[in-house]
Amino acid sequence: MKYVLSAPRLLLELLLALLLAWPALGLAQSVADSATEVATAADDNLAAADALAPQVTAELTPDEVAPGQSAMLRVTVLVPTYMPKPVEFAELDQPGLRVQLGQRSTTPMSRRIAGHTWSGISRSYQLTPLAPGQFEVGAQSLTITYQHPDSGEVVSQQVVTEAQTLTASVPAAAAGLSPYIAGRAVRLSQRITVTRGADAASSAEPLDSNGEEPIELAVGDSLEREVTLTIEGGSALLLPGLDEQAAAAGMEVYAASPQVSESDGGGKRVERLTYIAQAGGKVSLPAIALRWFDTDSQQVATAELEGLALDIEGSTLLPAAADTGGWRWYWLAALAALLLCGAAAWRWLWPLWQQRLQKLAERRAATGVDALAALRAAVKAQDYAAAVRAWRELEQRAPGLTAEQRAAMADALAALGRLRFASTSAGDAQGLWQALEHALPEPHWLASGARAPLLPPLNP
Repeated sequence: MKYVLSAPRLLLELLLALLLAWPALGLAQSVADSATEVATAADDNLAAADALAPQVTAELTPDEVAPGQSAMLRVTVLVPTYMPKPVEFAELDQPGLRVQLGQRSTTPMSRRIAGHTWSGISRSYQLTPLAPGQFEVGAQSLTITYQHPDSGEVVSQQVVTEAQTLTASVPAAAAGLSPYIAGRAVRLSQRITVTRGADAASSAEPLDSNGEEPIELAVGDSLEREVTLTIEGGSALLLPGLDEQAAAAGMEVYAASPQVSESDGGGKRVERLTYIAQAGGKVSLPAIALRWFDTDSQQVATAELEGLALDIEGSTLLPAAADTGGWRWYWLAALAALLLCGAAAWRWLWPLWQQRLQKLAERRAATGVDALAALRAAVKAQDYAAAVRAWRELEQRAPGLTAEQRAAMADALAALGRLRFASTSAGDAQGLWQALEHALPEPHWLASGARAPLLPPLNP
């Protein structure tokens, strides 16, 4: 017999099945709702924890500068309560980038966040590129210690800042400028001090030279040229040395260690050059010029310093040569003797003796014997200026000195000159004077090559 469900009966069974399944459906919905509530609570707790975590920001302004110009990197740290310990900041030093912290580089601060007052600190770094290129200021790992607002416990947390990139490039208008120097203003100035003779302490004489009238010196005197290079709106570390432009013919130059100082927005470089007069004549100290880039006008400008004219009194330094005129005095003496013998035989002895004494004195001067005696006296008295003058005279009068002997004397005098004019610390002055005394020529060295032969060789 075939079983057939009628429509009313089918509807009744469906209702009965729905009634039986309803508790299970309610249980499933309850489980789903519970899971949703747990997830929502977890998200809320995570968001609340993030909202109470320290906030760290880093800002670089500007991010592109020219070498020598500065950018500011500001790192800000905020916490919802307070920090019982200072923040441990990382070091930013790297080659080619100068990092400076001013007197008030780290300052306390506060800010309103979501209706609450947060406290913290802000640190500012002054970044100055010393050469063109890109400088990666990497992410900093900061150790922050603060009181947790919920538990009240003091906790420490590591926070990493965002990395920054600073680009240093030379402006197109300054392309080819070497060395590259940029600022709002660059000035050159100089101060002249003359020391006459050996006593530098009592004879130092500041001069206000206008460049029109020559400065009068004597052989052995010294002139100090203090050149000051000042920059505004740039770094004094980029200022170059000027001693290569300062050489002067006929003058020994000694350069002391430069002094570089920086100030807010600029700085200066001071160089001291000491010139020693070696020989008489007209001498010119060269002008000094420096090309730089004006950041205000965006053009290349030139700072200049006028040269100086010197008038040095003393013997002119000439190449050493043999005394080829000595033989003439013998012929003149012989001729005078013949004339005197013909006039009166009884009167010729005394004039001849006088001429002989005069010739001996002239030979002493011509062969450098007198100059050597003056040099020995100056060394014994430790008179540097007199020693320089006597040595220059001896160089011209004693062609018999070898190159080694001349070099030994020149080195000994140069060492004393450096100690006196260019050294920044005390040296063994007594030892240098003893070395100079040991380098003095012996009298018999002067006779070698002092005169040219009277007659040519028999077998040329």
